[in-house]
Amino acid sequence: MKTLSKSFLFLLLFTIMGCGSDKETITIQPSQFPMKTLIENGILDQQSSVNSPNTFEVGYQFKTFKNGKIVSVSIRVPANGEYRVSLWNFETQQLLHTQQVQSSNGLISTQEISPVQIESSVDYFVSVNTSDYYVFNKGGDPIFPSDIGDVLVKGYGTYLGTNQNLPTSFSTTSYLGMVDIEFVPDN
Repeated sequence: MKTLSKSFLFLLLFTIMGCGSDKETITIQPSQFPMKTLIENGILDQQSSVNSPNTFEVGYQFKTFKNGKIVSVSIRVPANGEYRVSLWNFETQQLLHTQQVQSSNGLISTQEISPVQIESSVDYFVSVNTSDYYVFNKGGDPIFPSDIGDVLVKGYGTYLGTNQNLPTSFSTTSYLGMVDIEFVPDN
């Protein structure tokens, strides 16, 4: 009987150990917030806030080094209110997503969105339509292109007006806004 019990325990232990070795390890990639990271790392210096009589579509052009998805958008503007955030495929000029985001008076305000699939090496653009914004620069020195994790921010862009138009004027030495994405790379 002891031999049978020892054999049963050995078989049970072998089965349990064997089952664990066949499992795949799933790694979840951390979220990346390119513009927030640039500001927090001191690559951009905040110069002032502006309440302009003109409204602009302001944001940044970017591409990713990995496929993945954008799962939220964020804004940080000096005034309370609801602001339109747009996500574009820059190469095709196709509007991929529009989201209204409620601002919290100078704090970062984030809105989750239905995930938008992003392909590596394709240029995209994220923008916010606003007349209230912060001005960032680095003493006139180039700040773009800047790579942050798996995202390359290529430059800041603007378009004058309230229409939902892809910006056409670009800069590598300043940034107005602040609009951001939450990018989650594929495993």
